[in-house]
Amino acid sequence: MLASAQADPFGLRMSGENTLVASPGNEYLYNGKELQTELGLGWYDYGARMYAPDEGRWKGVDALAEKYVGWSPYNYVINNPLVFIDPDGRNIDNFYFNADGDLVARVKNDKPDKFFIQKGEDCDVECDESVPLFDELNFDSDLGHMVRTVYAEAQGENLTSKQSVAEVIRNRANDDTPNSKELGWTATFSDESTYTEVVTKTGFQTVNNNVDSYSNPLGQLIDDKGKRIESETTSLVESVTASIRADKGSNISDGSVYFFSPYIPAPNWTKSLEEVNIKGVDSEAFRFFKFPQK
Repeated sequence: MLASAQADPFGLRMSGENTLVASPGNEYLYNGKELQTELGLGWYDYGARMYAPDEGRWKGVDALAEKYVGWSPYNYVINNPLVFIDPDGRNIDNFYFNADGDLVARVKNDKPDKFFIQKGEDCDVECDESVPLFDELNFDSDLGHMVRTVYAEAQGENLTSKQSVAEVIRNRANDDTPNSKELGWTATFSDESTYTEVVTKTGFQTVNNNVDSYSNPLGQLIDDKGKRIESETTSLVESVTASIRADKGSNISDGSVYFFSPYIPAPNWTKSLEEVNIKGVDSEAFRFFKFPQK
C-alpha cells in the first residue's frame, strides 16, 4: 500500500487519518474523482460539475434541475451519500419519489430499474438539514399491486386518470357500503380490505388476464434491442406517483368505486349509481361512478 486516505461520507478528508508511504502523485480519491489542489480549493472534478466536500455541495447548478424541483440545484446526492451516488454530477441512480409521490431523482441507464419511496427523514452530519430516508418499492407488496394495476388499466392515460383509478382501488379497500337490491346494485367490497385483495378479487380485467403490464411492469420499459421505451417509463413513473397520492388519501375522484372504458360498456345497474365527472379525465377514455349519496 502506497497511501491511504480516510474521509467522512461527503468526501472531506479527516485530519490525522491519512498516511503516505511513497509519493505516487495520485489525486484520484473520493469516488475515484480527481482532487483539484489549485488555489487550495480542494474540490473534486466530476466532469459536469466541481464538488466541494467541505460543504457537501456542488459548485454549479444541476443541468437537470428541472427534474428535481423539490431540491436545491446545488445539493449532492439529495444529502444522503450513504445511500446514493452521483457518478458525473448530473444524475442519481434509479427512481426516487418523495412522500407526496413526486419524482425527485432519476438516472437513465441500462441496469434493472428500481423505485424508492421516501419514508421519513434523518439529520445530516451537522444536523442542520434533514436527510430523506427511502425504502425500495416491492412490486409484490400491497402498494406494488396497486401500482401494477394502475399501470395496466391506465397505461396510455394521463396522471389524473391514473390517480383516479388508484383512488378507486383505495376506495374499494375502505368501502363498507351495504348491498342494495332495491337500487339494483350489489356492493361486493366489504370483504376486501387490502389493495391486493381488491385488484385480484373485484373484477380488474388486466389482473384477471395477467397481462404483461401487470405481471411484469418493469419488463415493458425496455424493448427487444435493450433500448429504453421512454413513454412506458413515464407511464410507470406516473402510476407510482398516482398510487402514493391515493394511498395518502387524495380524493380527486370524489369517492369513485367503479370505472369503465368505452370498450367495456357500463352495465345497466350503473344507472343507480352517481356518475362522477373528474376534471382532466377524458370521458371517452374513462367513466367513473360512486355510490349515491344518502
